[in-house]
Amino acid sequence: MSINDSPNRLGRLLPLLLLAAVFAAYAPAIPGPYVWDDLSLIAQNPTLDDDGNLARYFFEDLGHFNQQPREMGFYRPLQALTFHLEVKIFGRNAAAQRIDNLLLHVIAVLALFGLARRLLRSDGWGFFAALLYAWHPLCTEQVCLIANRGGMLTGAFSLTALYCLARAAENRVGAAWHWYVLAGASQLAALLAKPEALVLVAPALAWLWLQPERPPRSRGFVTGILTGGLAALFAIWHWLVLGISHAHKAVAVPLPTRLLAVPFLTLHALQLSLLPVSLRAIRKVDLADWAAPSRLIPAMICWALILLLAWRLRRRSPAFAFATLLFAATMAPGSGVIALVRPVAEHYYYLPAAGACLMLAALFHLVSPSLAGRGQSGRASLIRCLAFVLAALFLLGTSNRATIWADPEQLWTDNVAKEPRSSEALNNLGTVAIEKGNATTAVAWFEKAVAANPANQKARLNLAHGLILLERLADAFAALQPVLQADPCQTKALLLLGRLLATSELPAARQTAEATQPAETCRAWIVLGEALGLENAGNAIAARLRYEHFLALSPRHPLAPAVRQRLAAGNRPASDPLPSLSEPF
Repeated sequence: MSINDSPNRLGRLLPLLLLAAVFAAYAPAIPGPYVWDDLSLIAQNPTLDDDGNLARYFFEDLGHFNQQPREMGFYRPLQALTFHLEVKIFGRNAAAQRIDNLLLHVIAVLALFGLARRLLRSDGWGFFAALLYAWHPLCTEQVCLIANRGGMLTGAFSLTALYCLARAAENRVGAAWHWYVLAGASQLAALLAKPEALVLVAPALAWLWLQPERPPRSRGFVTGILTGGLAALFAIWHWLVLGISHAHKAVAVPLPTRLLAVPFLTLHALQLSLLPVSLRAIRKVDLADWAAPSRLIPAMICWALILLLAWRLRRRSPAFAFATLLFAATMAPGSGVIALVRPVAEHYYYLPAAGACLMLAALFHLVSPSLAGRGQSGRASLIRCLAFVLAALFLLGTSNRATIWADPEQLWTDNVAKEPRSSEALNNLGTVAIEKGNATTAVAWFEKAVAANPANQKARLNLAHGLILLERLADAFAALQPVLQADPCQTKALLLLGRLLATSELPAARQTAEATQPAETCRAWIVLGEALGLENAGNAIAARLRYEHFLALSPRHPLAPAVRQRLAAGNRPASDPLPSLSEPF
């Protein structure tokens, strides 16, 4: 089909083509296993089996739901709820949950199609914008990594809310109320999926301002009250009532440095959105370097030129101006203003990529009719061909990334090839080796991860776990010591310490364990580790006694229900609810 400006041609077929386009591009990823954070959030998460957690998802930080209570700065009630329902219906089935992610991506793509065809006044170019988004390689991490479900829900519901507000603007006030209701419900769902949806107010009002035929001022008032009111109520609930902060506590980069890095970081995000090459899950970024004048000044000049172009084209191409604002607004939460562990992550750019795709479609749409109007129909056809070539390249890129995401070993091998000094990627490659039963290879990767970043506690813990499997017990305790010195009640370290005690008589390990006895909660983790170690050694009777001791020490421990299930079964259940001792970063 050629891209054209016929307003209703094949209108009913285009959404079906977009649905097929999404599944065609991501088909290689569907059968893939759980990967990365999927393991801790879903595969090894016992809270998903307890229906008593349903209400807690809406009142607590995500920490309680990720194996152990801790303040993570994540409020994701809809994400937790969807995981719970999926486990209830499908069990722990990565393929089924990934298909749900694809369906959410389809909703986001269709909503962008609805927005684009209205601003561009073209089914064909609107379809092109949506097709680019359906096949955008930068969206692959967000779609394939189930643990990022919050971003998928926010993307789908945010774009749906904007689409409903656009439909409301097309109707009389009396006939638009149901579109406003749907917009409000979609915005609320987006907020409950991820707080980033707070930025919806800006593009919602910009849509009304950029319409060729301005709606009555009352529409702007209703839209502002609806979107702004919901955002304000959510902010009060999230930060004042629940008291959950969004910033990551572990980030040490000072605010002035993060602010100075914003121009280059956002320009880098735009470059990735328009030219998605050399993608990888983990990137090493130096914000101090990005905040330097040599980066800051050119980036500010580039942004000034882009914003000036958007302003000059606001009448000839309102779609380009709206797309620029949509990109800027949705990039704001991941721009560096908020403290994030990884300042650059591809899943942050899922919503901004929608703005980038609309920017490209608007530029193609602007140039093609202009050439045709000057009698240069041949060049106009060339522009359409170039558009299709771009879409095809996006499809190839996404299919390649989907294939990589379907295989954890291939994912992290590819990442290490692009970031050879990434401690996180090296650690994750080690966890893949552990899961395949190759402890020797895993230990080699974990040692490289610790060498690349001695402060990477998860790599040290995984190294200790691998050394225990290799029966290098003294080396394992040496790997644990720095972690326990930094945090004497680090739960994973205490579990491993308990395993050491169950299989060795290291005096230093015994002294460390005895020092934790006054703190019963900490002591419970050691006892649980001893039980696991005894069970793995085949000493079922002694393991049972340690499990019972664990329950006596901490009957309300988050893992207490799983331990009771283990004792009731007499041995380890087929679906093991206890946490893995090998955790990806």
